[in-house]
Parts: sequence; structure tokens; C-alpha cells
Amino acid sequence: MDNPSKASLNFYLTGKQWLVLGALLLCFGSWFTTRFDFLFLYQIPPNQTIHPNYYTFHDMSENWLKGEKLGVVDISRMMVNMHRLQISDYILNDSPKDGKCTYLALDPGFGIIVAIARKLMTDIPDSYLRAECLQLVCDGVMLFLLFFTFLRMGIIPATMAGLFYGVHPVFAYQAVFPFQYFWEGWLISLAVISLIWARRALVEGDKRLYAIPLIILAAAAIGFTLWVRSTALIVALTFIAVFLTVPSLRRYCGIFFLIFALTIMPQVMRASSVMGHFALSTRMSWHTAFQGLGHYPNQYGLEDEDLYVFTKTEKDYGIRYNYCDYTKHDIAAQKEFMQVWRQDPGFVTRSLAARITSNILFNYDFDFRHLSSILCTLMGLTALLFALRRRGEHLFIAGMMAMVYIGYAVAIGLVYYMAPPYGYVALLALLFTIPSFTAFIMNEGAMLLDHPRKFFSSAHWRWPEQAPIAKTAMAGITVIVLSFAAALCVPAVHNYLFPHKPYQELWISYNQPNLDDNQMLVHQWEALPQEKKFNFLKLVYREVPHTANAGYDVSHFIADKIHTLIYLERLQNHHEKPVFTYVRYKADVLGALNAVSLSILGWRADKIDVFNINDPDSWDGRKIHMTLITTPERAGVDYQRLANEKFARFNYAVTWLGPNELIARHNGQGCDALRTVVSMLFNAYCPYDPTTGASPLDPGNVAPDNTKSLTPADKKAF
Repeated sequence: MDNPSKASLNFYLTGKQWLVLGALLLCFGSWFTTRFDFLFLYQIPPNQTIHPNYYTFHDMSENWLKGEKLGVVDISRMMVNMHRLQISDYILNDSPKDGKCTYLALDPGFGIIVAIARKLMTDIPDSYLRAECLQLVCDGVMLFLLFFTFLRMGIIPATMAGLFYGVHPVFAYQAVFPFQYFWEGWLISLAVISLIWARRALVEGDKRLYAIPLIILAAAAIGFTLWVRSTALIVALTFIAVFLTVPSLRRYCGIFFLIFALTIMPQVMRASSVMGHFALSTRMSWHTAFQGLGHYPNQYGLEDEDLYVFTKTEKDYGIRYNYCDYTKHDIAAQKEFMQVWRQDPGFVTRSLAARITSNILFNYDFDFRHLSSILCTLMGLTALLFALRRRGEHLFIAGMMAMVYIGYAVAIGLVYYMAPPYGYVALLALLFTIPSFTAFIMNEGAMLLDHPRKFFSSAHWRWPEQAPIAKTAMAGITVIVLSFAAALCVPAVHNYLFPHKPYQELWISYNQPNLDDNQMLVHQWEALPQEKKFNFLKLVYREVPHTANAGYDVSHFIADKIHTLIYLERLQNHHEKPVFTYVRYKADVLGALNAVSLSILGWRADKIDVFNINDPDSWDGRKIHMTLITTPERAGVDYQRLANEKFARFNYAVTWLGPNELIARHNGQGCDALRTVVSMLFNAYCPYDPTTGASPLDPGNVAPDNTKSLTPADKKAF
């Protein structure tokens, strides 16, 4: 007699169901591992990665929950909270009334999401953690929805899509980075999945009872996405085109458009009333377009930095920075953009063409560092060509996602390049083509292995029935892709679109210096005269508060109050040299480095010294010594004038030691960089009185129970 418990188990889970469950667990296992890893890298105190504008929306949510209009923020209260410990509860006390304004620089939808997170996640500190926890929950829900949606195409396609979503760094980073970028992609994905299931309900059984609510959900989701980021307009237009062209959905176009219009109406009314004309958003566009021109080497001194654009509009037009409203500033940026256009339309055209081309081919990988980016694009192209032959649901999904991908890449390219946050939606479009790509590989691979002669026969590649539109589309796409690929192989075309960037690349990292660097500094310290040692120690302890607690040392003070940063310079030989500072004055040093290292055509930084232990004049971090490599690519560029202007913007005075060597001195309070370096390099247990005890630079004096690094694990860009 059979075992009853075993029979009961087989009744509920068949062999195929066990396989599906295993595949789902595999996807969630990869998702959990990747998300946990990114949480550790980017959100472990004291070096959390928080968008500067997050607390704007946090305060916006607080005012909205109190009954204020959506968009009102208390600037004074927000600034107080921004300078507190980031995981601390948000201070809810009202600040002076004159600190309030209506925030128009970005779309307000994320403020609603933050309010929802703060109401739902009440057991978590009222900080960015609540929004982040809600994102992680919704991110896991989206993984399940993707797997369940594509399971209809097979276990393998569903698993491949789930694994791609689970392990790709762009998706993982956005999930742990609390800001509007994640929600734009999540809402668009929800709308696409709803539309896929609505079409299935109509095609497979005319189930209007299921289809109509799904269509309403898709319309509401894509409509609210415009509240979060106005760039979602491209996806909204794609949805409207789908409803007009797909026979099974055409009769429901009115329902979709009605719900969509009702959803966006409050946002449109708000934006239009502020702008004085019909508008979907109040966010700036010309600022970004003008800034985008500085991404490529140029002879005009244009820089890919927000601060550069704000400084230029203030200097040339007298428009001071307004945190809440960029309207006047944006008009000035438009004038600057048009001036460059009139002066050199070829440069502007090349910049636009290069950005659009880069966005389409490489998606978020605008520096062309990862082969995987272009492989993802080729995967999407292959899936589209396969879908044109297979048609049905494959063509519905792949065709819709192709329009989203191209439209989004072109729209972003008109104003900026596709940085990782902006590439989130485009990468999602490629994600939705994975099942078609997987089906193509499985079908054609099985045919090639089992029947190689049939695979290479003309009958195998013949269209199964008349399909003139699909044939024309496939022929056109093939010709365009091959022509464009051939053009990019021509060196003149490639160099025109993607010119060599001669300047160094600078990024933020948290890698701890190695033991050799530590020991070298120890030897330099031992060689210093006693008087210099004493003066240095006085400088180190200058800002440490006095306390009777002997255990509260310099290391603890820095760890508690200062977020240590290391700026790594990548040299020509690919070696990395650390430059130290801390967040309180980081704009000074980082600004000085950017002043000559970015956007000045023909210059690279060969050597940067923020401090030298043998040079007391550099101990307070105000003196920066730079040696440059010049590789001029255009004649007539006054490099020194451009560098002087940039240094002046960051309050540095420049002394040129030669045509390619300079000393920059800060005119105000500098970065007390060395004090941070002492603690960070050696994790020293420093006594308070510098006249007693051994040198904090002596590794032998490090207390075993206090040898905790001030920096977490390595943080690397993906």
C-alpha cells in the first residue's frame, strides 16, 4: 500500500512543479545574494550612498501628510536633518516659516512614495531606511511577477529573465539606492506586465472581466510614473501606439487613455500653472542639455558639472542659485546652449549624435568599459528579429520594448548621456526580450544539433505565411544595423562620434591603503625633527573636543563625525594613487582636482599631492601640487586660462611653476586632510594630550580592541 503522506505530497507538487519551484528559488537566491552584497557596499554606515535630494522628498512627504500641497518643503528643517546622522529619525519640529517653499526642480511623485514608506515601515528609523526597505520589498515582488509572467513561455526563459534581473548590477544598485530612479522603472515594469496579461486574457478567451482591470492598472501605473519622472512620457506614448495598432487592444484604447489622462491631470495642472503654459513637468531640461555638451572634450571650457552651469548663469546673467525653482536658471542655460549652437553647430551635432549612438549601443555604459552592455543590446536585437518571424506574443513584447528602448535612448541622448540611473528603464526593456532570445537559442540550437542539414536549408528560414509588414520591418532593421556597424568600423566615423578623452577619470572609492604605504609614512615620520613632530601633533588634535573620557580618541571622533573619503587617481600605467580628504570640506579638494582633470581638452593629471609629511605647509590640506601631461588636440586653446577660472570658482589661488605644473592654495579654511589620514591609515589609538604617550603613527601602539577600520569594504563602480 502506498504511503498516504507521499501520495498527498505528489498531489500538490508534481515533478514539473518541483522544477518550477527550484527555478524560482534559484532566481531569488541570486537576487538575495546580490542585493545583500550591494547593501553592504553602499549602505553601511558611515559611508551610505544617499542622493543629495532624498531629504527634500522626505520633508515634502512630512508637509504633505500634514495637509500642505504636494511639493512644499521646509528648507531650514531639511538642512538640519541632512547634517545629522543619516540613519537617525527625521526631526519633525517646524522651523521658521520663511524656510518653506514649493520645490519645482524635480517631479514630486517620489514624495508620495516616501510618505507611503514612512507610514508602512514604522518599526524602522524614520530616515532613508524606510524608503529603501519599501524598495527592496517591491523589488522582490517584481522579481516574482517577472518570473510568473514569463513562465508561460517556459521554465528556462523565465529563469533566465529572473537571473538577469537578480544579478545585474544596475538593478541591484537602484534597489538599494533610495530615489526616484528605481520607481520609474518599477512602475513601468508593472504597467508592461499588466498589459501582457490583459492581452493574454483577450486573445486566449475574450476574458474582458480580467482584461479591463489590468488595462486600468497599466494606465494608472504609467500615468503615475509621470509624477515620478517626466522621462516616462516616452513609455506612455509607446503604450498609446500599442493600443492603436494591436487589434485585441484597440477597442480598449478609450479606457486606457481616460484613466491615463485622469491620473496625470493633477500633475499637468500643477506644472502648467507654474510654467505659464501647458507642461507635464517643472523640472529643468536646458540645464541638463547645456551640461551634457561638456561631457566631450571641447575648446570652450564647457564642463559636465552642475556647479559649472550654476556658476556660469550667475556670473553671466546674474541669476543666483534657487534651490526650489530653476526656471530662470534654465532660461539662461538655454541661451548658453543656443550660443554654442550658433558658434559651432558641428560640435553640438556631434555631441548629440555621439550620445544617442552611445545610448543605443552601450545603454548605461557610456565609458565603454563593459562588453556586457553591447552584448545586451545585441541580445535585444536578436530577440526582435526572432519575434518578427515568430509573431504572436513574442512580437507584441519585443516590438513594444524595442520602441521603448529606442525612444528612451534617443530622448535621453538629446539632453544627456545614459548614466546608470537613466539606463534603468532601457535595461528593463532589454530584460523583457530575454524570453524571446532564450526561445530563439533553444529552438535554433536544437534544430542545429538534431537536424543540421535542415537548419541550413532555405526552407527552415522561409516565412511560414504571408507577412509583408514583418518582412519589411526585418529587412529594414537588418539593413540599418549592418550599415551602421560598417560605418562605425571606419576610423574617421568612429573617432568623430567617440573622440578620445585625454583627461584623467576621477571617482570616489573606499579602498584602504596597503601596508607598504603605511610603513613608508612611518619612516618619514621617524625622520622628522622633534619640533616638526610636535607641531604636527598639535595640528592633528586641534579640532578634537576636550573630554574626560580617555577612550574617546581622535580615531573615534573622526569615525563618529566625519565620513572619510579617498579619491583614487588612475594613472597611465593603470596604477591607482589615493588622495585623502573628508566630507566636511570635500568640495575644496575634489573641486581642485576636477579643475584641471575634467573637461579641459588636451590635459591629464600626471601627479597630484594633497599633502606631504615633509612639507608642513601642506599639513592643513590647503596646498595642492599638480603636474600635468599635455596632449593638445586643437590649436588655440588657452588651457591655463580655463584652469585658472575653474580654480577661482572653488576659491583657490593658482601659482604656475611651469607651463604644466602648478600649486593651488585655498583662500579659506582648508581640508585638514592629514589628520584624517593619520587615523585612517593606522587606525591609531591616540591619547588626548599630544605631549604624553607614544606617537599615534607608531603601529605598535594600536590597541587590539580598537583596530577597526574607518572604511567599510571596497566600493567600486559597476
